[in-house]
Amino acid sequence: MTGLNTSEANAYVKFCTFWQTLVPNLSASELDSIEQLYPDPRIDHRSPYNETGEGLGAQFRRIEAAYEHYAYVAPVRQTAHLASLQGGLVYLYHWALSRIIIGANNADNM
Repeated sequence: MTGLNTSEANAYVKFCTFWQTLVPNLSASELDSIEQLYPDPRIDHRSPYNETGEGLGAQFRRIEAAYEHYAYVAPVRQTAHLASLQGGLVYLYHWALSRIIIGANNADNM
């Protein structure tokens, strides 16, 4: 069994230009693709990341989602897929408890 928690990464994301720091070899084209996938809520008011709360900056939800997908969602889904190729049963869960600010954090599902 493998899985992920919504907002699992929000406690670890504390930098604005994390993609260039995290993956320095990303090309300009790849960075543009990330911009399109996670639109800046300060520029695009229809951005799904246009949510702030007490103590949250304008970029918080955007950075949280992008990092969560990169560091948690994609690897968990890939692990489940690769394990399924072995012929056994694989269970993939997504714990998505909704909280006002921090969402479902790492290990909340326990």
